[in-house]
Amino acid sequence: MLHIRNKILELAPGSLLDIGCGDGRFSELQNTKFKELLGVDLSPKAIKFAQAFNDDSQFKCCDIQIIDRQFDIVTLIETIEHIPDDKIDEFIKAAFYKVKPNGYILISVPTKNRKLIKKHYRHYDMQLLKSQISCSGRDYEIISKEYIFNFKDRLYNYWMKLTNNKYAFVSIKFLDEMIWNRVWNNLRVADEKTGAHLVVLIKGK
Repeated sequence: MLHIRNKILELAPGSLLDIGCGDGRFSELQNTKFKELLGVDLSPKAIKFAQAFNDDSQFKCCDIQIIDRQFDIVTLIETIEHIPDDKIDEFIKAAFYKVKPNGYILISVPTKNRKLIKKHYRHYDMQLLKSQISCSGRDYEIISKEYIFNFKDRLYNYWMKLTNNKYAFVSIKFLDEMIWNRVWNNLRVADEKTGAHLVVLIKGK
């Protein structure tokens, strides 16, 4: 999330709409940087949690169709994989129309390198993502794409097996910091074959 946060802050947008904000964790990373930040989600439980822990941000439990204004940037962080196949075109179109002219859309999705889980309808490669955003109904330009987090690293996976299992989670501060530094410095940037997430920045016209 910090990698995506930094990418957004480089654009210096005045307003941000975080679609599928969940418990507001990503919005919290942003909440002092914008004149307006709105997080929306369909889960009442998640929105209540977000409202409780993020005083400076606004959160709504609603469909994005009812949002009646546009934003400098719209984020879809690990969101569209939760949308059913028969609704994805309509959802993408609605999301793109929440972006101001010359504004940005940032999309992060799990890649096909990862095993599909029950709550996801699909995982992505660039070809599939391009196909889905082509139904947006707006002119746009893909500014950048990148694969992040090389989750196939042996040391990282060995550490996760040691510290996170069905019986307990073990935290050893100095080792946690060592692994975090390895992730940030060596594993944050990945490629098409090793990346856990695909992050795409799009500019609307």
